[in-house]
Amino acid sequence: MPRSLPIPSPHLPAILPVAARRVDDAAAGAVQSLLEAQRSALAREIHDDIGSALGAAHFDLAWAARHPDHAEAAAHVASAHEALRQAMAATQRLVWGLYPPDLSEDVLPALRALVRGFEQRHGRPVAFEVASDFDALPAPARLAVYRTVQEALANVARHAPGSAVTLSSGRDAASMWLAVRDDGPGFDIGPSTVPYGHKGFPDAGGFGLRGLAERARDAGGDLDVDSRPGQGTAVRLTLPAPPRGEAGDEDDEDDDRERTQGATGRPG
Repeated sequence: MPRSLPIPSPHLPAILPVAARRVDDAAAGAVQSLLEAQRSALAREIHDDIGSALGAAHFDLAWAARHPDHAEAAAHVASAHEALRQAMAATQRLVWGLYPPDLSEDVLPALRALVRGFEQRHGRPVAFEVASDFDALPAPARLAVYRTVQEALANVARHAPGSAVTLSSGRDAASMWLAVRDDGPGFDIGPSTVPYGHKGFPDAGGFGLRGLAERARDAGGDLDVDSRPGQGTAVRLTLPAPPRGEAGDEDDEDDDRERTQGATGRPG
């Protein structure tokens, strides 16, 4: 006897739109939470860096205006000048954070600029071991590379100041990766490396790494965080590798890395 087809529930047409709305509401809530966290971080940066520097400059200039003939007036003007320089530098960092440089052709200069800024602000050298393969990636993937390095260096500054940092890359026929490693205090993420955002991964990275994981997935890749207490942290972005342009590209990879290291003035 042939089986009869199941009869759809008469309530199904009413249930489906409700379920869809709940999914949409959950996604909208997650996006809103991410935006609020980013706004809060931006407000802190403006208050702590730009606001404090402008306040110091105002104090020094007001003092010099009240005591123009005092022996220390010139020192107060010089102090105000330095505070304004710091405010301008902080503004430039924020602008670069919100709107990265042009990545349409070559991503390496932008990465070197991030590294130089980190070294100048924190007085710690970064071992730069990145080949030029990333220039062949599509635009969303290049931006994911830039943002991953930017956020990873910011996390080192916040959570592992004074640690040694290495920025490295590699590829095979199917994929390419870029990693930022530090030898700082690290943290416990469980017995194995788990891609950020997967079930079981703690929310230690905050909204920054969560946003990077979403950006990596949008570019067809993955973001992994590996850390152990006392053993440092590694943030690794893996992306699909574009086809090699020529057969000799693989042989040229070491030459590209050597030229990149020479441009930064540091050995690998």
